[in-house]
Amino acid sequence: MMTTSRATRRVNIPVLEIVGLLMILASILILVGQLSRFSVARQRMPNGLELAQVSVGGLSRAEAQARLEQVYGAPVSVMYQDQEIRLSPSEVGLRVNSEAMLSRADELRTEGTFWSGFWNFLWGRQEEPIEVDLQVE
Repeated sequence: MMTTSRATRRVNIPVLEIVGLLMILASILILVGQLSRFSVARQRMPNGLELAQVSVGGLSRAEAQARLEQVYGAPVSVMYQDQEIRLSPSEVGLRVNSEAMLSRADELRTEGTFWSGFWNFLWGRQEEPIEVDLQVE
C-alpha cells in the first residue's frame, strides 16, 4: 500500500516589504509632482508682488509687463483752472522702464534658495509681499 502524503506548500509572500516599497514609490511620485508644481509656480510672479503699485502676482513675466504698460500707458487727466486736460504719457515723453522693474522683481523673487522656497511651498506658507518702485524715463 502506498501512502501519498500531500506536502502542503506555503508560499511566503513578503507583504510588508511589498507594501513598504509601494509606499516609497508613492512618496517619490508625490515628491516629483510637488517639485514640478513648485517649478511652474516659481516661473510666475509671486503672490503679493506689486510693480509701481500695480498688482502682478501670479502673472507670467510677459503678462506683468503688459499690465504695467497698460496702466502707465493710459492717458492722465489733469485739472487746470476748471479745465480738464488729458495727457498721453507718450506726448509728454514719459516711458515706463518695465524691463528694469521686472529684472528687480526677478532678483527679489529668486533671493532665497530653491529648497527653502520649496519647503515653504509644501507647507503653504504665504510669501512676503514684494514692492518694486516705479522707474520711468
